[in-house]
Amino acid sequence: MAPIKSTQSISVGQFLKTFRSRDAVGPTALNSPERTSRANTYTASGGTKVLGSDGYTYHIFQKGNTDNFVVSASPGESTGLEVLLVAGGGGGGIQHGGGGGAGALYHNPAYVIAVGSYTVNIGAGGASMSEGNPSVFNDVTMSGGGRGGQMLNAGTGGGSGGGGGMDAVNPSSPTPGGAVVAPPNVPTSSPFLKAHAGGAGAPYYAHSAGGIGGGGGGAGGAGTTAPPGPGLQAPESRGGDDYLFSSIPTPVMPEIAAALGTPTILLGVPVSQPESYKRAFGGGGAGGSHSPWGIYNPGHSGYTNHPDVGDPMGGGSLNRTGGLGGLGNTQVGDPGVEGRGGGGGGSGQTPSAGGRGGAGVCIIKYISG
Repeated sequence: MAPIKSTQSISVGQFLKTFRSRDAVGPTALNSPERTSRANTYTASGGTKVLGSDGYTYHIFQKGNTDNFVVSASPGESTGLEVLLVAGGGGGGIQHGGGGGAGALYHNPAYVIAVGSYTVNIGAGGASMSEGNPSVFNDVTMSGGGRGGQMLNAGTGGGSGGGGGMDAVNPSSPTPGGAVVAPPNVPTSSPFLKAHAGGAGAPYYAHSAGGIGGGGGGAGGAGTTAPPGPGLQAPESRGGDDYLFSSIPTPVMPEIAAALGTPTILLGVPVSQPESYKRAFGGGGAGGSHSPWGIYNPGHSGYTNHPDVGDPMGGGSLNRTGGLGGLGNTQVGDPGVEGRGGGGGGSGQTPSAGGRGGAGVCIIKYISG
């Protein structure tokens, strides 16, 4: 019988070579991508959980959520979650009213969190002439959008500020929009906070585009003010720009929509819409006008078929999540998009209600285990 060889007689180099050849490939290899990703990710529950085809897990928390976000395994400080948190948008103002401000938006691509259970509350949008409601994720609170001002009244401060109402005096100065109100735990200087002031309401000016409430502030830009003319001119009191959230790949969007129970609609926006519209959150509501002058109108017919919102939504901001303003004597401002935190549009001359703000949302993303 051949003698038994002791491993002590094998050189260190030979031993390591044997180890590498046996264990350095395959899913169990110490440095393989699969093992590394599993070691550097989370195990969690809460909200609507979606295992995306892109290799990432998504948790979607909407208005009415009662779940906590529960982390049962965490990689520690080596890897963070991506978190998008949006508060409810403010309601539009009445009587040539300003647009409602968008709910404040927080986007942190590397939010580190330990094992534990964490509160998630999603703010509803504000009714006409009311501020939006805050959204909360753990220690982050985003303020609801400010309400649009009624004629002669300023917009109120909020997550993003509401637009000022039309000033009926001629000659006059623009009616101020509302300022950004700092959230409780996030300074306004934070790069994760996206919020802007509302636009001023245009002063009355005969034979011009005057008499339009200011656009509500958006997560992507300040609300605008209609210039005095002659005639309707850009930016026509458009709501402040939306923030484009680029972290959901296009193929995953219908997967999330289906998981939410609305296969053709992703958080209020039809999946058939242009890419930028599906990525948009937190647009300001547009201002409402004095009869017979026009308003900002991109030809958007409004998103419909939402289970909680009967009126067409959106159209008042660049990528449509803020509500369209009301025109003339009879039109009510349209709501901001539900689940996107858009501000409601201001009303025209006599309607007693502006558009309601859209509810907020929280989206959490991490590498699937």
